[in-house]
Amino acid sequence: MVVLHIIEKPPYKQSYADSCERKNVAKYKNALIENAKKTFKSPLPRTVKIKLAIKYRRSQGKADSLNIIGGIGDALQKIAYFNDRQIVEVHYIEEIGERDEYWVEIRTLQT
Repeated sequence: MVVLHIIEKPPYKQSYADSCERKNVAKYKNALIENAKKTFKSPLPRTVKIKLAIKYRRSQGKADSLNIIGGIGDALQKIAYFNDRQIVEVHYIEEIGERDEYWVEIRTLQT
């Protein structure tokens, strides 16, 4: 099991309203990628099935959980695992907090 902790908003998967939003999401994605690269020297084998657990603590607004799950799943491809199709179980929880931060737990499952 690996747990990544990122102090930033999570990347999300949706159409962007403008170029400013596109840049912000790229920044969020890069924060996750850089954190994951410190932990994973290579992706988990293609045959490994994965459980992804995400806990998002947000400071304001309302999040779209499915877009966040997709954004995180896509961002970790080729770093934590080869393809997000390896993810067979997902757990997501969201709560209000003082700042934007999130944890991603990546756990391998027995086959």
